[in-house]
Amino acid sequence: MSIEDLWKSPVYQFRIPSGTDADGNQLVKEVVVDVTTSAPSFDAPGKTLRRIFTEVFDHLRFQKSEKTDRVLDFGAGKLRNSVYLLGKKYNVTAVEFEKLSKESVQGQRMLEKAKRSGSRFRELIFPHEFVQSNARFDIVLIVNVLNVMPVPSERLLVLQHCYEKLRKGGYLLWYTQYGDLDQNKRCTNLNVLGDGYYIGGNRKFKSFYREFSAHEIDEMLTSSGFVLEKSFHVSHNQARLYRKEDTNVLKQVLRPDLIKAELNIRRGVAKPEEIEPKIAIRRKKDSLQEPATSGLAIESLYVGKLAKIKAGKKQAMEYQKLVHLIFSRVFEKQFSKIKFEETLYKGRKRIDLIAINSAEKGFFNELSSKHQIKCGFIPIECKNYDCRLGNPEFDQIGGRLSKTLGLFGFLVYREGDESTALSHCQDRLDDDKHIIALNDQDLAALLEFRRTGDEKAVEDYLHDKFIALVGRK
Repeated sequence: MSIEDLWKSPVYQFRIPSGTDADGNQLVKEVVVDVTTSAPSFDAPGKTLRRIFTEVFDHLRFQKSEKTDRVLDFGAGKLRNSVYLLGKKYNVTAVEFEKLSKESVQGQRMLEKAKRSGSRFRELIFPHEFVQSNARFDIVLIVNVLNVMPVPSERLLVLQHCYEKLRKGGYLLWYTQYGDLDQNKRCTNLNVLGDGYYIGGNRKFKSFYREFSAHEIDEMLTSSGFVLEKSFHVSHNQARLYRKEDTNVLKQVLRPDLIKAELNIRRGVAKPEEIEPKIAIRRKKDSLQEPATSGLAIESLYVGKLAKIKAGKKQAMEYQKLVHLIFSRVFEKQFSKIKFEETLYKGRKRIDLIAINSAEKGFFNELSSKHQIKCGFIPIECKNYDCRLGNPEFDQIGGRLSKTLGLFGFLVYREGDESTALSHCQDRLDDDKHIIALNDQDLAALLEFRRTGDEKAVEDYLHDKFIALVGRK
């Protein structure tokens, strides 16, 4: 299945659980969302967004000495940002569903205004013209776009395509609403849809809204091949600038055919008959049409990527970045941050990852409070080897452990004899150095616990590993 088929229409029909009736029958609610209804009705970006544009382009021009005159305005809506940036003499390509320029009077007027800039403006109809274009850009703008998309996996797919459209080392600006009290009042338990809410109480076609924390945005962008360049202070919005990296973890894992196979969503349906979503008794043969499935959860995608990475030096960096994402996901509540490729001892040594332990309870807290093991910082070594690990690899992680840094760490590896790996870890106990080795199967198990929200299972898994480690004593 092609992306053109996946996004053939901006209209989605969802059939989601809606409790039971007085007779105990399961009910379903039918919600029809048109993502184009979220397009703002004003002609120019507000004062705050204009300031962010200025700060972003000034940062790239003066701080980074980067050329940024080729701008891709993804999800351009009615072209308010495109027209503004054209006025600042940037070359702008706008990407949007054709519906907004054909059926909206304002959209038609703004399109004509943009065209007055001549060759500096180009319109790419989404999705077919956008996908087929070979143009490359210096920066992609995603301004209040992914937060109005109801299908989580499609948000990630958008990022994959934006990644491909950027030149090497290009940039992506994420800008979304956050903490707006008036908007949040409209989001209640009565209008939940997937991981967000459908809104539009006076319209038959609903829109969608979802807020993202900075941590959530960073995970999406990091998994899609970007690294945070700079965040910008702004009230009631998230403004974050990312730089394209060479390694893209979700590349080739998240595909349109996978989304189509996993989801059962009708697209391009007729206009609903009533403003209120239709509620009906669910018949046995009726399937739900929900925004997400377990197979498209980020944890499942990470497991799929783990299986695709071949052991060996060639994909070592990809493996290391995936392990970074997995640890950040599984231990989100225990680690305040995981630093990537941190240098130690005045640059004489380098550690693949180092986690800052902020756990107030559970396994990582008990390491110090119960077992008296210093573990404020937890080194993590990643070994994407296609051969059995030996003393040098365990000596390496052992050499990173100290009373100053911490005496607990992880060695993450691919395949091999678990008992041999355990024996190597136990050999370091005489120096009070505690190492837990985790392989692919361990990571997959921890990710599944995280997907289902089973925090106790994660804790039990780590406790079992620790008991096996110190059991020889």
